[in-house]
Amino acid sequence: MKKRRGYAAFAAMAAIILFTTIKLSACGGATESAPAPVDGLLAVAGDGLNIIVWNVSKNAATYNLYWDTEAGVTPAKQNMRAGTKVESLKSTSYFHTNLTNGLTYYYTVTAVSEGGKESAAAASEVSAMPKSTVNCPSTQLLCQDKCVNVQTDRNNCGACKNVCATTDNCVAGVCQSGA
Repeated sequence: MKKRRGYAAFAAMAAIILFTTIKLSACGGATESAPAPVDGLLAVAGDGLNIIVWNVSKNAATYNLYWDTEAGVTPAKQNMRAGTKVESLKSTSYFHTNLTNGLTYYYTVTAVSEGGKESAAAASEVSAMPKSTVNCPSTQLLCQDKCVNVQTDRNNCGACKNVCATTDNCVAGVCQSGA
C-alpha cells in the first residue's frame, strides 16, 4: 500500500511539472527575449511604389514594418508619433504600393518572436520617393504623371496645377484674358 501512495504522489507531481512546462511553453516561456533588432534596412523607389528590404533577424518569427510621410517614424511609444503599422510580415521584403510619386515615405522595421515579443526598431530609418518612369520631351513638364506643355495648357499654365480662369488662355506660360 505504501508503494501505491508513493507512486500516486510521484504521478501527481509529474503531472504538475508537465502542465507547468506546457503552459510556460505556450506562453513563450518565462525567459523568452525579443529578437535582435533588424539591420541592413534599405528602401528602393519605383513608379508609385517603394520596395523595402532587410536582413533576417535572429529568433524572428515575423516582422512589423512602420511607415509615415514624415521623418522620425517609430513603433507606437508613449508621447511619440507612431508610424502606420504593417504587421506579421513573414518575409524580409515588402512592396509598398499605391503611393504618390514625388512624396517621400519613411520606414523602420522590427522583428517579432514566436511569442510576440517585439525587438527595438532598426538602428536607422530609411526613406524613398516614388518617381514616375515617364520621360517627357524637353518642351513638356510631368504633371500628375502626364506630360504637358506648360506654355499652352490651361490646367498647368507655367507650372503644374496652375489653372487659368475659364475665360483665360495659357499663352507662353501665363494666363491671359481670352479676348
